Amino acid sequence: MKIGKKALIILVMFYLLRTLASCDPCRNYSAYYYDFDELTVSNLDNSGKTAELSQATEINKNAFGINIKISTKPSFSWFNPNFFNNTAFAWECDDGDYSEDVIESIKIFTLNDFNSGFPAGSDISRLFRVQLHSVFRTLDQHLSYITSISRVLNEDKNLEIQSLLLTSPDYEGPHEFKIEVRFQDDNILTAFTTPVLLK
Repeated sequence: MKIGKKALIILVMFYLLRTLASCDPCRNYSAYYYDFDELTVSNLDNSGKTAELSQATEINKNAFGINIKISTKPSFSWFNPNFFNNTAFAWECDDGDYSEDVIESIKIFTLNDFNSGFPAGSDISRLFRVQLHSVFRTLDQHLSYITSISRVLNEDKNLEIQSLLLTSPDYEGPHEFKIEVRFQDDNILTAFTTPVLLK
């Protein structure tokens, strides 16, 4: 009889645990993590309704931009199965894609004389803006914003930023730019745009 009571108690406890688990909003929680792997950059022509990637050798100096794309590779994934869920993750149970690497800064350098204030080799990041809806932000501001809302990666699991030049150069060029992405672990990715005349 005692054994029967113990078995009954165990069955009741099992049922209660299963019921609590089934109510856990994180029962199918999964997260995928990625490492930034490659930096590619392209010239942008913003003379139309939207900015377009351009391989032209000449772009209107008032409509120039740089597309910055940082590709990723899978790092690891986490899946919380629908059975005795790990409720330690109950407060962080949004499905999603996350970058393992933390970007410290994105810089744009001119390799040619830009104007009297920015000779060749100057950091001209402050002259670019990123438009999100109707708001224009500096590269640092945009990076802080997308990090704060945990929306660093797009649907293709990459980080892609369209940076628009808001100050036109005094010289036609040709102009070429170096983009440098620095991570908190001191790793650096570097890429160069193709030469272009800005007239």
